[in-house]
Amino acid sequence: MHEVLPGNTLDKTTLEGLVEDLENRLQVQETVFVADRGLMTEDNMKTCEKAKYPYILGIPRRKNEKAEELLRRKVPGKDSQRACEIHREEVDDMNRRYILCLDEETRKNRLETLDEARKEKSKELQELKKRFEKSRSGEGRGRPMTKNGATTQVEKILGKNKRLLHTPRCRLLGRQGLYRQHLRYLQDVGYALLFSTNYL
Repeated sequence: MHEVLPGNTLDKTTLEGLVEDLENRLQVQETVFVADRGLMTEDNMKTCEKAKYPYILGIPRRKNEKAEELLRRKVPGKDSQRACEIHREEVDDMNRRYILCLDEETRKNRLETLDEARKEKSKELQELKKRFEKSRSGEGRGRPMTKNGATTQVEKILGKNKRLLHTPRCRLLGRQGLYRQHLRYLQDVGYALLFSTNYL
């Protein structure tokens, strides 16, 4: 069975109809839903649980205090790829399990790539800082660079690396906290946090 949905359909809105089709039209009694973070909503989890369908869902990390807390845990073992249950919650007589996974090879490769990006962007930011200070002191040509103008340049330099090299806007030119934020972001590289039920 397959179904083609309109391109502007939100992932999180598709699961309820699919469960209804499996239950009623196809009469599927056993299945496991595996999905990325786009389907991770309380309504979707309850839909699967009501139908007695187990699931494995990726957990969003952004603006998620629980995810941030659990991603600080360690994954015991020596295998390069490993996982363990690190938390469990009981909801309506059902256990929801948090599984933390680690891929050492992926982590190593990503850290190397991110370190190169950090060095490159840090150099560009330092050069911008010098130009800004020179401009504000009256040594540069033309009108002095404004803080808003400099901040715009910072945004262009960082591009998709904003999370990697994020600092508060008022400190961007001074770069205070740059490496502290960088290191905090790197802690999660190579890790994945999954959410599952006790049916598995």
